[in-house]
Amino acid sequence: VLAQRYVCSKTGIEGPFTECSTEEICTARELGTPDFAYKPDTSYQYYLNNWYTQMDLVCTSESKIMMMITWYFIGTIFVGFLAPLTDRFGRRGTIIYGMTLTQFSQVLLLFCPTIVGRSIGFFLLGVSNVKNGQCYMWFAESVPFERRSTTFTVINIVDASSPLVTGLFYLFVMRDWFPIYMAQFLFSMLSLLFAVFSPESPRYLILKGRPGEAIKALNYMARVNRSPDRLAPDT
Repeated sequence: VLAQRYVCSKTGIEGPFTECSTEEICTARELGTPDFAYKPDTSYQYYLNNWYTQMDLVCTSESKIMMMITWYFIGTIFVGFLAPLTDRFGRRGTIIYGMTLTQFSQVLLLFCPTIVGRSIGFFLLGVSNVKNGQCYMWFAESVPFERRSTTFTVINIVDASSPLVTGLFYLFVMRDWFPIYMAQFLFSMLSLLFAVFSPESPRYLILKGRPGEAIKALNYMARVNRSPDRLAPDT
């Protein structure tokens, strides 16, 4: 639920507060009614201290708010034009660039509470989806064939856990969007660091005519997995 229910007071912030409509709030704001105050109704079943309340969008047109969110889907569509570039940057490179863009967009969403700032943030977040397909490709080409299904299952579990954890957080911990979103931002940062220190897909390197780098990547994986097996540089 994006929009919230509000309570109003005609005698200032001290109250008393009673339930009121958005029309009353907007009319009072337009007329500059003295001593008029309003705040979200925390007793509302679907109360959530989200960016709707943070940005005080109660009098902003619904179409303007929806357009801000629509920029995410426009950015996702834009990914189609970037698809040919993923083969140039590689699996690892595309994911690193995509995750870096994700982090930047999340900074805008967290710390830029304006319609323009968050529209840009949503658009860039959509564009950063260019990394999603490459994630499956990277892992598929970096694990043995018999472990690919397990790898995909793990990826899907992690993807699905985000809305689940968010919902449980709102239900049992607090109804404030900022802490859980900040936690997701920090988790994404750890994922970006993991990608930076991981090797490129050996299969991609071989397809690009770079067998020496592929052997180094495989040996790096063997070392991390504590396997005694190694490939000679001239294999």
